[in-house]
Parts: sequence; structure tokens; C-alpha cells
Amino acid sequence: MDSHAQQQRIRDIHDTILENEQDKGGIEVNWKNGIDFSVVEPDTILEVEVQVANTTTSAIALLTCRIGSKDVKEQDKLASPSSSIPTHPERLGFVSLRLRWGGTRTLALIFTELQQQRNTFIITRKVFATIGDPELHDRLKPEAPYTRHRGPKMNTSGRILPSTRPPEWSKSHWVERLPKYDVPAYVIEAAFGKQSRNAVGNIKRLMPAVFNTQSYGKWFQYLLYVEEEQMRQDLLAYAMTKVEVQSDYPRYNLNVQGLAEGRPSVLVGDYILVSRTEEADDGKERTWYEGRVHRVLLDRVSLRFRDDFTAPRGMKFDVQFLFNRISYRRMYHILQNSFDPKRLLFPGPEHIRDGRAPTAAQKENLVLFNRKLEEDDEQLGAIAAILNMVPGSVPFVVFGP
Repeated sequence: MDSHAQQQRIRDIHDTILENEQDKGGIEVNWKNGIDFSVVEPDTILEVEVQVANTTTSAIALLTCRIGSKDVKEQDKLASPSSSIPTHPERLGFVSLRLRWGGTRTLALIFTELQQQRNTFIITRKVFATIGDPELHDRLKPEAPYTRHRGPKMNTSGRILPSTRPPEWSKSHWVERLPKYDVPAYVIEAAFGKQSRNAVGNIKRLMPAVFNTQSYGKWFQYLLYVEEEQMRQDLLAYAMTKVEVQSDYPRYNLNVQGLAEGRPSVLVGDYILVSRTEEADDGKERTWYEGRVHRVLLDRVSLRFRDDFTAPRGMKFDVQFLFNRISYRRMYHILQNSFDPKRLLFPGPEHIRDGRAPTAAQKENLVLFNRKLEEDDEQLGAIAAILNMVPGSVPFVVFGP
């Protein structure tokens, strides 16, 4: 099944689930948002009453009740009303539900019209239960709703004094200088500006309407723009104020809380800016020293600044983590490459005319390192096909681990 068919199948299943949760056929069932037992002790018998109302004058019966894809087990006592549901809205039928499990299940109520036995329909309700200690869950729940950490506000203007390269980096001779590829201001405004609630629609309007060989570069470029800016903004949230930089000449150590968990994510070669806290409000142009990360330890980074940088004991600094754009600049550069990738990214029938299934002789001629592959004809066929591909073939896609 190709990806488009798979996505369509997922959408169809999702639509069916939503349709089953709707009242229909004149039958109304309470618990529209599902039955939530919250947190319960193990082996607790859960009980709930499901109200079923018939708003029509037709005789409608409840055929069966199911949990998931199976009929209710004996220990999960499920009692249904008599064969038919009362035909007056003010009179209700009831389903008593007793369960012993936790998790998320689906309660399915299957109805039929007695006068037209072939007219059968289903109404479902989700059932939720979490097995645990209710008191402990209550103690561990958040005290306030989650709010995104924005980082401290600081004066980030001023001049930046560059640092030196890590010694691990060997010098390279570049034939072509990599352009900057700065994220356009209009893209930032569309995704993160005043109309950010409509960010998806705003960005879609900027992207090409058609995805093909000629437009795929621009199409992916806009996605990369948004991703890069989001990562840059996320990194700004880890800025620190009034911290010390410890001298370990010729380098300096900076303690970073959360570094071991990758919050923030810092790699060798990344940049970190530091500036004396006292310069924040002195009314003068602020000076930022660019520190290059030479080593990343468990809870601190080792930085190298320019030679005139000093950090006397007790002096406080403000710190900014800079997003390393080099990988994104390389991706932008590749997307603007003039090479026509149709055979690689958009192959058609004309590109696989010479494709042939591997012969039995080609499989037998394989010299295997792992002899267990002899028992798997599909893997043998894939290996033989790859080894015997003619020059200019389309990429061979391998599924699985």
C-alpha cells in the first residue's frame, strides 16, 4: 500500500470512529464526551449507568453491548434493558456497566428497528480509566496550567567580538563560499507574527501551489525557514542572566542547567554570547563576546573566547545561546541546486523500463556474510536487485529495520 492510500485509509477510519460516536436513528445516548472513571485503585469494580432515549415513535431494540471488538466477558457485568427502548423522550432505558480494567476502551451499543430488522446501527462511547493511587496522582498533578518558558528579557543589542576555532577542527579549503540564506522577515511575520494563529494557512499561501520537479525546492525551503526560526526562538528561551564564567585558561567553563537532558542542545562548534551584566543598563553600547564551544561536559561547556576576554571571579554575565545555522544553510544550498532530480525524487514509468526482477541464478551467486539470509527469499531478492541495478537506475527503497 502506497503512502497516499495509507493516509486515505487512516482518514476513513478516523471518519468512521467520529460517525459512530454520533447519536442517530432517533436514539440519544448520554456521556457525549466519553465515560471517564479518572484514577482508580487496582481491582476496583467500576460502575456507571448509560442512559438511552428513543426520541421517535418507532420500536427500537438494543441488540447487544460490546467493549472493544469482543463481547463483554463474564467478569465485566453488562446488563441491558428489555428488548425495546421506550418510545417517549422523557422515558429512558439504562445500561449498567461494571468493569475491572484500566486504559481506554470503546463501548458499542448496537440497535435495530423492530419493524425493519435490517436497519441496524451503532452508537459508541469511549470509556477511560487510569489504574493507580488517586491520592498520589492528586499530589503529582501540576499546580498551575503549563506556560511556555520565554526566557529572561535582556538587552541583546551591541557589537559582537568573534572567537577562535576549536582545535579539533581541521582547516578546509572551500571551493565555493556558502551563502547566508537568512530567513526572510515576511516568513517570520507569517509564521510567528500577529497572525500566528493562522500560521499554517499563511505559510501555505507562500508555498508553490504545485509540488513537482520545478517547485519542490521552494516548497521545502519554506518549511525549513519555519523550522529554523522555531528552533532559534526555542534556543533563546534558555538565555541566562547574572551567572559566573569560570576561568580554565585558555578556556572558560560555563555551567548550564539541563545540559545533560539536551535542554538546551549544545554541540562542539556552537556559539554562545556572553556580556557583563553591568553593561545592560549603563546606557552605553553593549559588548558581547562570542564564545566557541570546544567541549561539552555533563553539566557545563568549555568555551574559548578571544585573547582579550577576561572573567574576574565574582563578575556576573548575561548569556545567550546562538543557533548554529550551518546545517540549514547547506540544506538551502542543496535545494537551490540546478540538478534535475526527477529520476531520483519523482521517478515515473519511463525510469523503470529496464527494471527486472532478479533471477534465481543471481540469488544463488550471492556470497553471504549472514547465512540466515538464505531462508529469506525477499531479502535475497532485494540484495540481488541492488547489486544488479544498471547505471542510472532509480533509488532502491528498502522498508523495515
